[in-house]
Amino acid sequence: MPMLVLYSNNSGDPIPNVSDSVYLVLLDNWDEEIGPWPSEPNMPPNLLTARDATALANIGISELNSVGYLSLQYVRANSPDFTNPIMVEVRATSRDFFEMFEVPMEFGQVWTAESDRTRANVVVISSGLNKSLFGGSDSTGRDLKVGGETYEIVGVLSPWNLTPRVYSIGFNAGVEGVFLPLSQFKRESIKPSRVLATKPIPAEEFDERFLASEVLFAQLWIKLNSNSELREYENFVATYVLEQQTNGRFPGSAVDNRLYSAKEWLEVSPDNKSTKRLYIALAMVGGLFLIVCLSNLISLLLSKFLGNLKSTSVLRALGIARYRIFQLYLTEVAILGLAGGFLSVGISMVVLELMQWLYLSNLPPELKQLLMVSEGARTYMHFDNVLFATTLAVAISSICLVALIPAFKVSNEKIIDHLRTS
Repeated sequence: MPMLVLYSNNSGDPIPNVSDSVYLVLLDNWDEEIGPWPSEPNMPPNLLTARDATALANIGISELNSVGYLSLQYVRANSPDFTNPIMVEVRATSRDFFEMFEVPMEFGQVWTAESDRTRANVVVISSGLNKSLFGGSDSTGRDLKVGGETYEIVGVLSPWNLTPRVYSIGFNAGVEGVFLPLSQFKRESIKPSRVLATKPIPAEEFDERFLASEVLFAQLWIKLNSNSELREYENFVATYVLEQQTNGRFPGSAVDNRLYSAKEWLEVSPDNKSTKRLYIALAMVGGLFLIVCLSNLISLLLSKFLGNLKSTSVLRALGIARYRIFQLYLTEVAILGLAGGFLSVGISMVVLELMQWLYLSNLPPELKQLLMVSEGARTYMHFDNVLFATTLAVAISSICLVALIPAFKVSNEKIIDHLRTS
């Protein structure tokens, strides 16, 4: 069950209202030295260069688009009371991100379009970070230091965590602590934490020379509301890539551009597929143990029911029908199965807690602090109502299934032989 919990949390649709209309843009821009995916050699990278993401974003076809990237930064409240910095994930993005992924707000609001254009130092912070720094109160209007610069808090998220985090597959155990305006990649101190490059990123500032390079680090999500918009945008991307090839970019003769909806990306993402394969394999091991236990249970129940044949024969002699005897035994094992189901839920929860503890205890202090602030691991490894009901259903149905043969055999025994020996 713990493996099914993790598999379920990697397989669900976290944004069902919009997952069919929000698309991730992929360009076949692998460099020979860094690509392709080991498990999916034909899959383009899920990151873009800064210039490609910018060129493909604001073209008038879509009402909403979100370019962004992830960074790890130390943050602290701009107050003498908070001297120890906290490491959090920071997402540089556009204001459309919050509408596209249905991000709920508890206090304040998202920054304005003007703030995006003017590179305003404003941020939206998560509920977990707000609780860590400000005790969960309305912190809008207060200052926060991020990457050495001071930002004003304009909004605080409600408790929110996509499971899985479809816009950042592979980073599922939490939500970013800070969101700030991308402002055309002008955040020199907010360097990306995930890049694909053939050479180490130079030590100089995150400047225009870096942005003009072929380093892949940005993602582009775009909202397309109809098939006509989708076809129009696909044609635009294809034309753009052909133009870039004439300038010596995008090596190779094949043009492999792809648009995946959020729902499709959950199914085809190499990171998510490999994770789900692992959970399926471990769940199958657990299933084999279950089969072994159930096969042993058949003989145990048969022995137990045969031991009660004298009392069963008396009931039959008093006029109780065979099907009632059969129901009696199934009811007994169903109660045992229900008790076992509740016990298995408890054991599974303990195992999940142990997994979290083992996972957190082996992380560096900074990353451990990051997950504790985001409160994401606990959200990621939890039983919901569906999984709780599934656990009970599996326990009850499996034990009732294996009890069919012993119950049928006992309820159809000849009672005369057993009455004579009573």
